[in-house]
Amino acid sequence: MPALETTIIVIVSVAVGVLIIILIREVICWYFKLNTIVDLLIEQNLLLKKIAGVDQAENKEHVFLTIYKDVPLKAGASSDTETVAEMKEGDVVEYISETKDKWTRVKTSDGRIGYCLPKYLVVENPS
Repeated sequence: MPALETTIIVIVSVAVGVLIIILIREVICWYFKLNTIVDLLIEQNLLLKKIAGVDQAENKEHVFLTIYKDVPLKAGASSDTETVAEMKEGDVVEYISETKDKWTRVKTSDGRIGYCLPKYLVVENPS
C-alpha cells in the first residue's frame, strides 16, 4: 500500500506542477497582449490628437508638434535611412506633411527637415 500512496502523491504533484506552468504561461501571454493593446491605444490616441490638431489648424500658417519621446529624425520615410538628428522628448517641430507610408515629415527648430513616425508626436496648441 505505501508504494501506491507514493505513486499517487507523485502523480498529483506532477499534475499540480503542470497546472502551475500552464497558469504562468497564460498570465504571461495576457500580460503581453494587454501591453500590445495599451500601446496601440496610445498610438491611436496620439495620432487622432495630431490629426485633430492639423484639421483645427488648417487655416493657420504653421502646425507645431511636440516630440513624445526621444526619437531619431530620419533622412527618408524609413527606419533604414540615415539619421539627420536626434530629437528629444519635449522638442517642438513644425508639421510639413504625411507620407503614404504613414511617416510624418517635420522641420526642427534649427531648420533640419526629416521624417519620424507619428506615434512620437503630439499636437502643440498653435498660437
